[in-house]
Amino acid sequence: MGPLSERALRLELPELESAEGLGRTIVSRKVANRAGRTGLVDYSVFLEKPDALSVSVDRMDHAPVAVMAELAQQRAGSRTPPRRFRGWAVLAVRDAATVGRTVAATPHEGNPYHADIFLNLPLQPDRYLQKAHAADLARRCAWRAAP
Repeated sequence: MGPLSERALRLELPELESAEGLGRTIVSRKVANRAGRTGLVDYSVFLEKPDALSVSVDRMDHAPVAVMAELAQQRAGSRTPPRRFRGWAVLAVRDAATVGRTVAATPHEGNPYHADIFLNLPLQPDRYLQKAHAADLARRCAWRAAP
């Protein structure tokens, strides 16, 4: 896969829609293997650092799968140590925006498809509440293997 085109990087997307798919990149082989066998995604996929107030996702419905996979692999490869992209946990905006959560498009330089699921927790979030949100998001998502 080559670098994303300049046009794709300057893309302006429409407002979020209820049925729009949000994808969370999965890099864990163990999580991916289990999801591939059972269709169930481990809650740890949606668990960010303890001080995080949101969960980073991509707006899957606005680009070909190959483009989304390239972004996911770039993200996985930039981790320390570098990881391999295995697939996505995908859920609809309407499912992410429940239980007090909100979803917002938050494009980043190099990724116009980025969005965040805001947990709407206090500034010093309780890890138990973060885990509860992660578990709820995992129950609502579907596994999609990397192409």
